[in-house]
Amino acid sequence: MLQDKLDIKRTLEEEARKCQWLVLWLDCDREGENIAFEVLEVCTQANRHLDVWRARFSALIDWEIHEYVQNLVRPNQLFADAVDARQEIDLRIGASFTRFQTMLLRDAFVIDIAADDRHLVLSYGPCQFPTLGFVVERYWEVQSHEPEEFWTINCSHKLDEGTATFNWMRGHLFDYTCAVIIYEMCVQEPTATVTKVRQQEKWKYPPHPLNTIELEKRASRYFHMSSEHTMKVAEDLYQAGFISYPRTETDYFSERTDLH
Repeated sequence: MLQDKLDIKRTLEEEARKCQWLVLWLDCDREGENIAFEVLEVCTQANRHLDVWRARFSALIDWEIHEYVQNLVRPNQLFADAVDARQEIDLRIGASFTRFQTMLLRDAFVIDIAADDRHLVLSYGPCQFPTLGFVVERYWEVQSHEPEEFWTINCSHKLDEGTATFNWMRGHLFDYTCAVIIYEMCVQEPTATVTKVRQQEKWKYPPHPLNTIELEKRASRYFHMSSEHTMKVAEDLYQAGFISYPRTETDYFSERTDLH
């Protein structure tokens, strides 16, 4: 037990001695389940007669909190064990293999970028290489892009009910002369004839939810936000009840989620 966590441990023990039930309200993911069993271990050492339950919730919304209180479940040991196994694998394959590969390739390349006489160590490992590959691939895409001018024909008609916008099926024109000729033809004949009207129903589906990785990718692409900043904002929104739990591996809504 870390020294800075001893006060939390003592508080849990003191409260556990006075309770009959223990309801674990940790984050609704495997990491949360693992932490729940750490809390469970501390509390049951102080009171072995606790009736232990787990609340699985995805958002801090009043009706959901009441719903999950009425549907408590037992903690899942398999989820907690999965986290322990992943941590062990990360240590053995990640840290150990990274050190082995870094030492092996330390003298294979000469990198003279240090401003002073400090010994520069370049780390190699199973996480750094794929990440570097993504960065390099994106850099090559940006460097190889050749911008090209294009023109479009836009047409709209204003009515009392609103504005009707007509889209040209051809889309972009890359020849300026052709674009000017077509535009002048439209100007010379300003009256258009509607030859066909097609009416169809259009289904509006609920927005597609984001898992954690996709959330970080879109925040970086559209808002230039780092992963750390993205998750900090997402956690704040979650705590305020605006979004569901952001640290998730799924992109499906719960059946009980109210989308209206």
